[in-house]
Amino acid sequence: MNDSTCALSLSAPVEAPMRHLEQLIAAASLTQVIGVAAELQLMDLIAGGANNTVAGLARSLSCSEDGLHRLLRALAGAGYVAQDADGRWQLLAPGAALCADSPSGNRHLAMWWSSQRWAAWGRLK
Repeated sequence: MNDSTCALSLSAPVEAPMRHLEQLIAAASLTQVIGVAAELQLMDLIAGGANNTVAGLARSLSCSEDGLHRLLRALAGAGYVAQDADGRWQLLAPGAALCADSPSGNRHLAMWWSSQRWAAWGRLK
């Protein structure tokens, strides 16, 4: 297929499927974001409510504030956490499913998908 054929095939009726494809491609990053949060037990820490600022959470996790802030913003964009007006992070219902005591077992599933399955699918080529 040459470039002109590709350009011609991208008409208005395919805009929704194209957006869907873009969302699927971006989901790979979200898998890693969720997996890292699960490994760090970040949702448990936020649920504890002790010091839920970026600085406080970073201290508790012994990690970089900048990196943690990026992780939290990605989780917020996906609806797992939210930041209040005081800069404190709150756990939302989907994020609670990643807590260690959640009956869903999603924390372990997230860690497995972001490591074991990720590695397997990454070797397709």
